[in-house]
Amino acid sequence: MFGMIKKLATNHFNKYSGNKDFIEAVAAASALVAAADGKVEDDEVLAAIDAAKANPKLGAAYRQSEIEDAMNTMLGRVKTPSGRALLKRELEDVAKKDINMREDVYLAALDVAHSDGS
Repeated sequence: MFGMIKKLATNHFNKYSGNKDFIEAVAAASALVAAADGKVEDDEVLAAIDAAKANPKLGAAYRQSEIEDAMNTMLGRVKTPSGRALLKRELEDVAKKDINMREDVYLAALDVAHSDGS
């Protein structure tokens, strides 16, 4: 029984660990949410990075430096129309993945939306 539970947990972890599409989609969605009002304030950048680092699935699958790098890259792209188009492509990369991964991207972006106290 415990062996089966461990195998399921390991398989779930392995699905995310090292999967660039997942971390990039989370960072892209988070950046788009942070910029939804047309601008990205410094406190929104910090809140987005903090929310991503606090996400249990990201924290288990990636080092904090990997999370910060992905978030900083995507937050840099959100400033231009062409950059936002690239962010949407990152989301398309996970559109064909399993439902759990897509849901986890959504939930991480939701965390960013609520991270400023609203």
